[in-house]
Amino acid sequence: MPAIEPPASLHFVSIVEQVISPVLRADGFRVSERTEIYVQFVRADRAVSFSYSPEDVPSPWVSIMVGLMPDYDARPEYVALWRAIPAAEPASHYPTWRFTRDGDLADLLRRLYLEVLLPFAKPLWDDEGRIRDLLAQQYLEAQHHYEQVSRTQALSMARHLYEKGDLPGAVVAYGLIDPAHLTAADRRKVALATRTDRGH
Repeated sequence: MPAIEPPASLHFVSIVEQVISPVLRADGFRVSERTEIYVQFVRADRAVSFSYSPEDVPSPWVSIMVGLMPDYDARPEYVALWRAIPAAEPASHYPTWRFTRDGDLADLLRRLYLEVLLPFAKPLWDDEGRIRDLLAQQYLEAQHHYEQVSRTQALSMARHLYEKGDLPGAVVAYGLIDPAHLTAADRRKVALATRTDRGH
């Protein structure tokens, strides 16, 4: 039986609260939700969260999200903090800053406070318009990614149907794809499959 990978931090929440809570309390935030790998702070209609992914163990990074609370009982609309940091800034690379044990985590959180939270998170959570702009950008990028994945899957299905000789099916599948996204080879397959399907 394979060994179970130990968590990167046995006390993630308590260390985040110990290092970060005093800072956020000064800005009116309080802890509203916690799990073993996630802590959420809220202030009126603002939210900030800190978490890490077990998939990144044994050397995860601390994910920081800033968001809006639509209403008291709703889940926050979160945007990843790195989106608010210019790429030229060294702090934009904070997702590459890792920890492997509790001591590392405390040191990393102090660094994040000085180099990321103070210069970038604090101005962001005080600027609703900026958060909304970043949320819109995040949504458009996610939508674009979804469309790319869907198009790739549709092309794969169309090509599979063509290769196995199901030309009517291939014609239908190709017809669901914007011709601008077809390669020259795919367009030739569509033309051939269409002529053959029509009995020409």
